Amino acid sequence: MRRPSIGRRFIRFGGPSAAEMLVGHGPRLLVDVAGGEDTVMVAVRGELDIGTAAVLRERLRHAEAAGGATVVVDLRAVTFLDSAGIAELMAAHQRARATGRRLAIVRGRRTPVGHVLEITAAELDLETADSLAALHSTP
Repeated sequence: MRRPSIGRRFIRFGGPSAAEMLVGHGPRLLVDVAGGEDTVMVAVRGELDIGTAAVLRERLRHAEAAGGATVVVDLRAVTFLDSAGIAELMAAHQRARATGRRLAIVRGRRTPVGHVLEITAAELDLETADSLAALHSTP
């Protein structure tokens, strides 16, 4: 009798599979950093998992080094999120708090990423909003 495997639990939503993205479809995760003096925007697209979390970590550290008082991470185009991605967001949140900065997450309205942040209770610790406009109206 075959025993069920115990491993990471994945939550996949829409978009191509990891195999499809690795075979001629470009990188699995794209992270763009742009910003000004007060706010640095980090736009994340693709799959955020154990295989790509280091990319996010490096780009978040780049955003933090830019010196803005606020780092906004836009996750609305993320198609897959696992615990490694959540761990990177939590670590960035802790670094921001330790340096007196603000880390804010844009998850989108009723998105799978928002659902993952909710069911893991990560949104209880992170500052999250459905949109950039909602984020700017939050003190």
